[in-house]
Amino acid sequence: MTFGLAAPAQASPAQASPVQASTIQAATADGGAIAAKYSALGGAAGYLGAPINNLRCGLVAGGCVRSYRNGIIYWVKAAGAHPVRGAIGAK
Repeated sequence: MTFGLAAPAQASPAQASPVQASTIQAATADGGAIAAKYSALGGAAGYLGAPINNLRCGLVAGGCVRSYRNGIIYWVKAAGAHPVRGAIGAK
């Protein structure tokens, strides 16, 4: 899933630019918005299932995404973290 990927970046604040680092910090799995949403949805026992890759940032509008067995959680500062699954998540 690309979701408007401008320049994929792995979630590593140590290697990121200052802007990327602040985006990554806001969305990362260590207490950020994506992790909070995932936890609220039941974590690995919830409908999204287990994570299948690392957080990817550098999306359109500074967004980040993490994929899970049954969907994704997409985050952008203006809208927050939102799960996506089904046909819309498959595009």
